[in-house]
Amino acid sequence: MSVEAEQSNNTTFSQSEYRRITTIKTSLNGIGWKENYRATLNEFVCSVNDLVTHGFAFAKFIFLKEFNKDGEFDFNKYVTKAFFQEVLLALVDRKTKEGRLAEKTRDIRQLINTYKDEYIQVSSYIPITLTNAQQIALYEGTKIHTVYINNVAQHFGNRLRMFLNLISNKKEKIENMTQEMKSKGFTDEEIKSSVRTHITNVCTQLKLNVSAKKFPDIPANFLDKKALEQLQQFLDVYPEHYKFKKDSIYYDVKSSPQNHLRAFYTLAKLCEERKNKSFTCFPLQTSFVPCYVTIDAKILNYHILKRKSFPVGQKHELWKQVINYDCKAIKCSTTMNFEGTLDTDGVGVSLLKQNFSPDRRGTLNVERKPLKADNDEFRYLESLSKKELDNTLKKCVLIDPGRHDLLFCMHEDSSIEEKKLFRFTRNQKLVETKARRFNKLRKFMKPAYIQELEASLSKIPAATVDLVKYTKYIKRRSKVSQPLKRYYSSEGEFLDRNIGYVYEDSDEDDPAIGIDDTAAATDNICPKPAFECKKSKNKLGTYLSNLRYIHQENNTQIQLAEDDITQLNTVIQQTDEILQKPETTEEGFESQISIVKNLLEETKAKLPTLKFRKMKLQSTINRQQSEKRLANALKAKFGEDAVLVLGNWSASHVKFHEPTKGKGMRKMLRHEGFEVLLIDEFNTSSICPECNSDLKKFKTIENPRPYRRSKMLEVTCHGLLKYEYCIQILVVGIFHLTLICL
Repeated sequence: MSVEAEQSNNTTFSQSEYRRITTIKTSLNGIGWKENYRATLNEFVCSVNDLVTHGFAFAKFIFLKEFNKDGEFDFNKYVTKAFFQEVLLALVDRKTKEGRLAEKTRDIRQLINTYKDEYIQVSSYIPITLTNAQQIALYEGTKIHTVYINNVAQHFGNRLRMFLNLISNKKEKIENMTQEMKSKGFTDEEIKSSVRTHITNVCTQLKLNVSAKKFPDIPANFLDKKALEQLQQFLDVYPEHYKFKKDSIYYDVKSSPQNHLRAFYTLAKLCEERKNKSFTCFPLQTSFVPCYVTIDAKILNYHILKRKSFPVGQKHELWKQVINYDCKAIKCSTTMNFEGTLDTDGVGVSLLKQNFSPDRRGTLNVERKPLKADNDEFRYLESLSKKELDNTLKKCVLIDPGRHDLLFCMHEDSSIEEKKLFRFTRNQKLVETKARRFNKLRKFMKPAYIQELEASLSKIPAATVDLVKYTKYIKRRSKVSQPLKRYYSSEGEFLDRNIGYVYEDSDEDDPAIGIDDTAAATDNICPKPAFECKKSKNKLGTYLSNLRYIHQENNTQIQLAEDDITQLNTVIQQTDEILQKPETTEEGFESQISIVKNLLEETKAKLPTLKFRKMKLQSTINRQQSEKRLANALKAKFGEDAVLVLGNWSASHVKFHEPTKGKGMRKMLRHEGFEVLLIDEFNTSSICPECNSDLKKFKTIENPRPYRRSKMLEVTCHGLLKYEYCIQILVVGIFHLTLICL
């Protein structure tokens, strides 16, 4: 009897359950991957990542070429799984037989072949030899298609609002009106009211009209001629008969993102015409750290075991040659079983376990779980019945998600005398997940030549929709990709730091390569001294901080010889003395900078490269452990039966800030056994609950931003709000109560 037959006999799939797939995160060691297949796996992962990187780039190249040739190119038609699968197969060195092809497939191949040779020449790409690549193309092409669709669904609304603010010059108009009214002596309240009436409300009306596919009915001079033309150009992308669902473009883009691909490109093009920063319309894989690839029984058979034929019905026998079926992660449970598919980057593994057989016969009687709307997934506190509310009595924990305090929790019984509070801060999360340490390691341990190559590549934005600029980006990337791929794909290896070969292909058209941007890349890593000093002294202090950090790392103490450690100590001490001497000249600083900089690079050359993929896996494990620790702390503080009531406001996509946690945090808390309810936060910090009047901030504190205290020493505190009329009523009430008591 075959292994698969034994597996099916020993495992019974529960027909009463919905279809379920779960992922177990582990490492290659966690599934007992055989040592003699590790090198083959790593080579395969790197090859597929290279193929996918060029697949993203080639698809964008085709789209931009077509848009440049024909402004009416049907972009929506080609963003399909089949198209991206054919793009990937076109980049593989293989023999193809035309035979009988469907008209759609023939059309796709004709479009791809039109630009294939030109792309290969521009990118200096050599098609890789990958036999039986159809299965790989199916998985990776589907992933690329998913990235395109998710990119539109998640970012279209924000980009449209940004574009409308841009063409209406909202920021400049507010600044000009504020300055003009201040010079005339108007109060802050009058200025805010005027800005709201004449600018903010008009911009809001503009967005609502565009959302409903209507040309805006706004004051005549609010938009200039160019803005009106660009707005009309955007609206003309949609056919006349096309109607947004619920009369809202924001709802429609979430429900049918495929229909808004061309409009998204138009937004990107119009923003770039206005010299605004490019945003990602065509996604690219820009990371040089290998990403996860999918491996099933067929891919395992052809590319890891190197077999020429696939033995049908023996997938578990194939997997047993590579992994250990007795490992805890793979062992079959009563319902969830490993059915021969996993994702890996050569270090970490995402193991898929499911409660149904992946073949057609095994899925006939297994029902899919019906999808729930986001609003139905978590109930609101006000929607509970009286009986349900009574069950939550003395159990509710009110939670306010934020940025510094990721979770600020207060039990309903909390009082000034007996506080029942719990805080989970951003700093606590960074410490527990080691995110700050990993970020510093990536920055401080990066060799100078890698910084130079990355600085060179960043000169041209990858997100551009200008064909000429994008072609330059592809050429630039092809010049720097080999050393960058070698650095980021190596795991703890010693690399040759002789970088002469890096500049072999440099030419006059590529002046950024070879420029020493080390200082620029590291200037912002450490905070500069608070006192005023010369630029050279600041730069020397930055290099010294870098050297100190490397010296304090445990790996440095283990890998370096005693003489090297002694030299590090000596140079650090000398640099400290030079920085402390007030009589040190500019030449003295520059001389010491050269010494410290050279020692930095020599020390990095003697240390192995960072294990980037292992750090990525460790970050995931640390995050999961941190979440588990948080759940246990909440249970210890408020009890096992605590009911968590969270605000429904979140900001998951923000720049330069820690995101305010939303749906992901709620799901995690519910998974840990808590009952999670929501409360509507709309206007809770803007409207008085007693009289429905506007609230305002009144408590003044010292400016928490030291670098702004010279211009604004005190600011109003955001957390304290009041309404003057209600405060007066409260004061009068307290006065009368005092008289009665007397």
